[in-house]
Amino acid sequence: MRILHTADLHLREDAPETIDALDAVLEAARTRDADLVTVGGDLFDRPTDVDALRPALRERFADAGREVLVVPGNHDAAAFRRNLDFGPTVDPLVGAPCEPRRVGEATVVGVPYTSEFTDELYAALREAAPADGPGVLLLHCTLDVGFDRDAVGTEETTRYCPVSRSVLGELGYDAVLAGHIHAGLDRRRLPGGGHFVYPGSPCSHTTAETGPRHAVVYDTAADALEPVRLPTFYHDRRRWTVRPGEGAAVLDEVDRWVADREADDCEYRVAVDGFVRDEAAFGERLATIVPGDRLTNEVRDVGPVLDHELYERFERRLAEREDVDDPEAVRAVVTRALSDLLIAGEVRP
Repeated sequence: MRILHTADLHLREDAPETIDALDAVLEAARTRDADLVTVGGDLFDRPTDVDALRPALRERFADAGREVLVVPGNHDAAAFRRNLDFGPTVDPLVGAPCEPRRVGEATVVGVPYTSEFTDELYAALREAAPADGPGVLLLHCTLDVGFDRDAVGTEETTRYCPVSRSVLGELGYDAVLAGHIHAGLDRRRLPGGGHFVYPGSPCSHTTAETGPRHAVVYDTAADALEPVRLPTFYHDRRRWTVRPGEGAAVLDEVDRWVADREADDCEYRVAVDGFVRDEAAFGERLATIVPGDRLTNEVRDVGPVLDHELYERFERRLAEREDVDDPEAVRAVVTRALSDLLIAGEVRP
């Protein structure tokens, strides 16, 4: 059996990129021959979006021709309590503290919205884990609290339903398909051998959610996870630091990086700092590669630094040392410090 997993779509009527992301997920399920689609919470962003989008989504899900299992997340739990009709192929798992569903040879156990991973939930999940056939846990949670605020988009807290790898490993599931962490694809092995995966949001909701977006296929027969890159909107950013003599190489690298993202639906930012011999020429070439509204150019002319008597004295001393593991790193620190001092007027030219 092949399960395509996603989470944190945060569908919004006023954010068409989220609807496009749902279409991309359903198309990926078709092209990857998935038997089932799972959504690990926060299918919708707000209650108003549930009511506005539900009629059109019924048709989308029905046309996809695949069963969809959904657990409520903290954003849309109230909507799923209303016993709404999402169409014949969408099956919300809302029974507390957990609700099992047999699909083919697999058992999927869903955990609806809960802010805490309680002893009661632990006991219920141990009991619900199947004795035969693959067991899959569908959960909206924070794993090991090892994520900062940016990783969860605009959530008020990073510690929503916190749970550890060791606890999940004790439950006896072959795979834990999770949601709540938006940042990006995150796959881990649990103690005992089970899989844990955050697919990340299928499109970027904030600038902190950088890089191409993914869904994940879990193949129960092979007991394997397969990332699926989605052709959806994402943010990206990159900073380069130029060392003296490396200007041309950095420009070539920036050019390749930007060209890759120009081919995608990507809103990117580029920042470049460091030191170059010809500041004006470097800046002119950089501006032809990166549009001005996406560029932060912080490079400096290195000439006054390299020609300064303090730098020449430093180079002589460095050449005498045999215990410096990374001379280039030391040069970079000294170059930046001396440049700052020259700009501040604390060292005479």
